[in-house]
Amino acid sequence: MTKPTVSITSAAISGSNLNIALTLSSGANDSVVKLDIYVDGSYKKSFNTNMTNVSFDAASLAAGSHDIEVRAFTRFLSCAAANTAVVK
Repeated sequence: MTKPTVSITSAAISGSNLNIALTLSSGANDSVVKLDIYVDGSYKKSFNTNMTNVSFDAASLAAGSHDIEVRAFTRFLSCAAANTAVVK
């Protein structure tokens, strides 16, 4: 089972939303079927469609820098992660 690959192309807070652009692996055995998003180590949201550009409400984040982690899963539950930081 091949691990997927995920990289964060950009991550920015715009208004009250955190917008993340991603590059994901593709192929018969390593297609990403689910993303989990964590902010400062806490789970925030999952996505299973339209996963190259995801967005969710970040209004509750305090001002300052926040660590973003994206975990990408294949249908066989192989996982890869990418990290970045955003400033609100």
